[in-house]
Amino acid sequence: MTIDVAGVAVEVEADDDRYEKCLLTRLGDTPSDQSPVVRVVIGGRERAPDRPPDQQMEGYQAWENDGVIWIGQGDAVVRVGADTVEVGGPIDTLQQEDLLDDLLQFGLAAVLTSDGRMVIHGAVVARGDEALVLVGASGKGKSTLAAAALLGDWDLLGDDLAIANPIEATIQAVRRTPMVPGDLAAAHGLQGELAAGSRQRLQLPVEALAHGPRRLIGVVAVDHGIDGGIEPTAGAHLDTLDDALAVPPFRSIIRRYLAPGAALVALPTVILRHARDPHERVARALTSLDEALAHCRQASRT
Repeated sequence: MTIDVAGVAVEVEADDDRYEKCLLTRLGDTPSDQSPVVRVVIGGRERAPDRPPDQQMEGYQAWENDGVIWIGQGDAVVRVGADTVEVGGPIDTLQQEDLLDDLLQFGLAAVLTSDGRMVIHGAVVARGDEALVLVGASGKGKSTLAAAALLGDWDLLGDDLAIANPIEATIQAVRRTPMVPGDLAAAHGLQGELAAGSRQRLQLPVEALAHGPRRLIGVVAVDHGIDGGIEPTAGAHLDTLDDALAVPPFRSIIRRYLAPGAALVALPTVILRHARDPHERVARALTSLDEALAHCRQASRT
């Protein structure tokens, strides 16, 4: 089976239904009629090299040999070749499934980040042809901002992963099931299914997402605040790149991110802080998004 992952044709293969569900949950199931450029396999077969890791970071280990990269934790590992991603490990518990899901993301980010293209962990919202990418550490409110955009007059392209070419100023999101905070969904009448083990997140229909690539004009770094609002930044901020990385920054990985990452942090960037009051949060977020778009549009012209 070949699927479309943010405009990239990816051939996928899974050992059984459990692994297939994990794979398609992360990458979506939009079919592609293009010739695949990457092959992704997930199952129980792949193993880490039988030697001490070259690096350890954020609870993961990494090995590299002749251009091949392994990233693993416990019994699970992803092997990244020139055009292949092979994920292996048990999938008997929700925790194991979450780990394989993360490793699948890491592998895809590693294999697809090159030649100006990079995989970003973030949401993408757009108005017309102009898009903003929303980045931030876990729990900072990316999903809240993505849901606010969906409730306003914005297109939500995706809330988790995207493939961008910051040098050419283009971006397209991975079309997978979006999830929003349950309390926000209930307060605004959004209908969906409660996702297991996802901090009371609600899964929305994938049809809620807009299609296609857009022109990337700026970066929004999402954070918490008191009254809400935006704060334009002066110059590049490496924290923005750190939040945007879709894989731990091992040496073998960060080399691939250098050129597109430098272009990303050079884009107009604003810090958007959510209002603390939950009754004001969505309305204030929408106002802030409008301000962020206006700022990035003006900054990109100067």
